[in-house]
Amino acid sequence: MAVSVGTVLLAAVCHLDGAGASTFLITIPALLPLYQRLGMSRYLLLLLVGTSMGILNMLPWGGPVGRSAAALDLDPVTIWRDLIPVQIISLVLLVGMAVILGYRERPASLLTRRSSPTPAADPAATRATPASAPQSRTPQPAQTGRPGPSSPPTPPGRRCGSTPSWSSPP
Repeated sequence: MAVSVGTVLLAAVCHLDGAGASTFLITIPALLPLYQRLGMSRYLLLLLVGTSMGILNMLPWGGPVGRSAAALDLDPVTIWRDLIPVQIISLVLLVGMAVILGYRERPASLLTRRSSPTPAADPAATRATPASAPQSRTPQPAQTGRPGPSSPPTPPGRRCGSTPSWSSPP
């Protein structure tokens, strides 16, 4: 949760200049290794950075407010003063969304850490097979390379494992 909330805040601070390229060039290289290390979704990183940029794009020196002010022959600051409460409420809601999405991302990162148990943590993996246990001597289909009863039949004229050659006749 802290990483996703930090992503929103970092993107908001970086986007105060109004340029999306610099915001992406600062936030993505800084946070992508952290997201990969924690096993978090890269799409979440893009969603949080993009949404934060969208909210802060309504600054007077940003593109949309400047174009609106030019079309209406108004000062951009007069338009922005009415947008300040909208921006504050939107940022608070975005932080709340980051908390919820960060909480949803947490089980995925915990599952990836728990999916590969260490031999000391899994007693069944360290247990040796007893000498009195009967060993199966029948070869399995995967060991012999022959197709088993559940595998689909091989089309006529093709060997198992060969790739079709479309340039020469079969």
